[in-house]
Amino acid sequence: MKHTLALAIAAVAVLAATACSSTGTSPNPLPTATPIPQYVYVANYNNMSGSKTGNLVVFSLPLSSGESPSVTLPAPQSGAGAMGIAQNAGQLAVKWGGAQVISVYAKPITDTSAPLLSFSASDPANGGAPLNLFSLAYDSSGNLYGGTQFGQIVEYTAPLSSSSTPAIHVSLPNSGSYPVVAVNGTTLAVGTFSPAAIYIYSLPLSNTSTPTATIAPASAAYAGVAFDSLGNLYAVNWHTGIEVYKPPFGNSSTPAFTIPEAMSGVPGALALDSANDLFEEVGNAAASMELGEYPATVSASSVVTNSTTSGLDAPWTEITIGN
Repeated sequence: MKHTLALAIAAVAVLAATACSSTGTSPNPLPTATPIPQYVYVANYNNMSGSKTGNLVVFSLPLSSGESPSVTLPAPQSGAGAMGIAQNAGQLAVKWGGAQVISVYAKPITDTSAPLLSFSASDPANGGAPLNLFSLAYDSSGNLYGGTQFGQIVEYTAPLSSSSTPAIHVSLPNSGSYPVVAVNGTTLAVGTFSPAAIYIYSLPLSNTSTPTATIAPASAAYAGVAFDSLGNLYAVNWHTGIEVYKPPFGNSSTPAFTIPEAMSGVPGALALDSANDLFEEVGNAAASMELGEYPATVSASSVVTNSTTSGLDAPWTEITIGN
């Protein structure tokens, strides 16, 4: 019996030693997952000379002050400037202004990336007239939403192809101009510049969809909207700063707080990374712009910690963030 007990104790000791590290004092560490790289995709759009020029530039995250683009992708043809932009898990969609075409690229993007496919940004339902898409957003199913310059939302259903045309047309109340769009789950947010409002829609859309909520402060002009991972909505109001709304959204929703503008110039697009760091583009009439970062967690006293103007030469852009 004593011999058997001694053997059992020895076996337990061997197992314990095997479970420990080479120091004999702690378990072997679990492997650490490699973080997925993230990038800020910026659509430079410059029409100050009437030539509709501009390119696509890409910044690697984390952003450092004065950082230069890691990728600069020229327009596919003369007279085209990158305008609306959206990304999902594998693709990047770019509306090229002037050319009135939407190109879809496979990620990662390089200086020589060529479109997987391109389709016209005109509207067969309106005699082939240009849609003048001002902004783009994907949902999780790969459907693509676009805000037209004068008061309409269109939806291209997945899978996208070279023959894609709008499957859904939704007219915004009051024909709000320059609509900017963002999607979170089954919620579509649309911010308009004039008359100014934030419209909340439930997805899926239909041609007769109406807002489930309309947020219309007395003084507003919206230039960008974005959601964070918690479903909070960020909206750039030219008159007040970056307004932050918490769900659920209703007609009487007011900002939980407002972040004062930390950069000089004309406020523009918004996007958030996976850590909920907030990025904003600010442009000015001198055909230049600045990309700034507000680190998570934001508040009414948040300030920009990193920013860059390198490679950014357009007074108005759209941005998106992804892998």
